[in-house]
This record gives sequence, structure tokens and C-alpha cells, in this order.
Amino acid sequence: SFPTRRSSDLAQLAAGHPDRAERMAPWTDPSGTPKEGAAYHAATIDFHGAVYELTGNAVLSLITKAITNIVSSHIVSTLDPVEIRAAIITEHGQIARAIAAGRATKAYRLTAEHFAVQHEYYKRNWPARFNELIEWR
Repeated sequence: SFPTRRSSDLAQLAAGHPDRAERMAPWTDPSGTPKEGAAYHAATIDFHGAVYELTGNAVLSLITKAITNIVSSHIVSTLDPVEIRAAIITEHGQIARAIAAGRATKAYRLTAEHFAVQHEYYKRNWPARFNELIEWR
């Protein structure tokens, strides 16, 4: 699917950015990541946004942020995966460390796995949502 494939590609590109270690620093130690409410959601959005910005390609960053926003609005806003938040935070830390270390192939693999697990979770817990029309709000 687009989010899995493209986000993985973007993580791979981010691992080559000269500012990657500094930009990924807030997520390399996931113990400081908020685990509840609006703060958790903001940290998650900020993490993905930072990865997309590190590609150095404003067009890719903008398009991916828009698609992420649409998917989040359609799926995540109505089915919050509370029981997998700890795993998501751990995965963000692993991805952040791979990007910060410049390990492009590992960042790609971890990101692909990260999205695949979430997609499976949503499909398993709310399969009908994937067949619904996405309406812009």
C-alpha cells in the first residue's frame, strides 16, 4: 500500500540527511514520549513529520503529510489503538535510532514493519472502515 511503501522510502532517505541525529533526538529514547491523550497524538504526528522533512524533498514531505493526515482522520480518529501505543512508541524509537545512525536499510525495514503491523491491526479490528468513502471534513 502507498503509506507502507512510501513512508519506508522516506525513512530510508531521512537516514542520509546531515541533520538526522539532531532531528531524531526527541524520539531515540522513547521513555520520554507521552503515552496518553493529545500529547501522545502530537508526538506521533511530530515524529512522522520529522522523518518526512528529513528527506530533504519538500514535495514528498508535503504529499506524505497530507496522506498521513487523511488516513489519520479517517481511521485513527475513530479507532484509537490504545492497546498498541507502547509498541508504536518503541517502534518510533527504533526507527529514530536507525535514521540518526544513518542506517538507511534498517530504517526502511523498520518503517515498513511499523506500518504493516498497524494496518493489520486496523484491518482485524475494523475491516469495514477500509471500504468506506473518505470524506474531507
